[in-house]
Amino acid sequence: MLLKCPRRYFLNAYAFQFEGDFAYDVQAQKKLTFWNAWAGQLADDGISEAIRHFKKHHVWRQDLDQWLKERARVWVQDSYAWRRAANVRDPLPDVETQPIDAYYFNTIPDQAAHLEVLEKARSAVRAWYATDLPSRIESAPAEAIQIRDSGEFPVATHDGVPVYASYDFAIRLRDRITIFDWKTGKITPENAEKALEQLHWYALFAMQVWGYQSDQIRLAPVFLSTNYAYDETEPDPQTLQGIRESWKTRHREIKLHMEKFPYLTDLQECFPMTENLRECASCVFRSCPGFGRIPGTAAV
Repeated sequence: MLLKCPRRYFLNAYAFQFEGDFAYDVQAQKKLTFWNAWAGQLADDGISEAIRHFKKHHVWRQDLDQWLKERARVWVQDSYAWRRAANVRDPLPDVETQPIDAYYFNTIPDQAAHLEVLEKARSAVRAWYATDLPSRIESAPAEAIQIRDSGEFPVATHDGVPVYASYDFAIRLRDRITIFDWKTGKITPENAEKALEQLHWYALFAMQVWGYQSDQIRLAPVFLSTNYAYDETEPDPQTLQGIRESWKTRHREIKLHMEKFPYLTDLQECFPMTENLRECASCVFRSCPGFGRIPGTAAV
């Protein structure tokens, strides 16, 4: 985020400290998820529910299609509640999901589009069941099944830099850990590279918090649109080091900015808006002036 658009990073991290309508809008928009990402996030919910249910009851859920339908209904209810509060500037409600941008910005697709989202999520979950992962989970000790609790954002400190690691799932044995990340989009060289880089972040978390060495870690991006196969990769030491150095450099730069410009109105100028309007078009912060640069739009 910081590299693609420094201003987006700033709004995400600091703008709640502003006052008035702008602060409210940014706080409301910060929580949003994209309609195009909803099917993938719903699938993540379903897979996580399946794993949690098995870990607790030692059997797989038989009603996951219905569970996904009910879960989708919760997303919709939360989105409407979020929009109702935002319309009148009421305190934002405590919702379980991330409200969907189409509801907030009043561009809600039709019922057929909703059904398509649900079917995509169900298809991804079925694809997950068709992998060897359920059998791997069945044969693993219960304590080895590492699944994040809903709403949990694990954090570790690397060289004084706090970093979140929102991993999907891991099988954590005494001398080996495999970290998985579900991907519902199409597999392309670019997407595969991004997924593997993301998993290197989680590898650093496993090293810092759980004490694994890099050669004890395997990274497994699972693209559910493929033929149910996936590869496990050992982390690349140079990539790990490069990520840590990048964290330290960016953290140091931000701290220097904060020391030099203690007031937010001045500090935000250290985080310029991107010149890539494609980034603005895919940004939830429509209150940012950058969104108004897109032809045919205006800041809301």
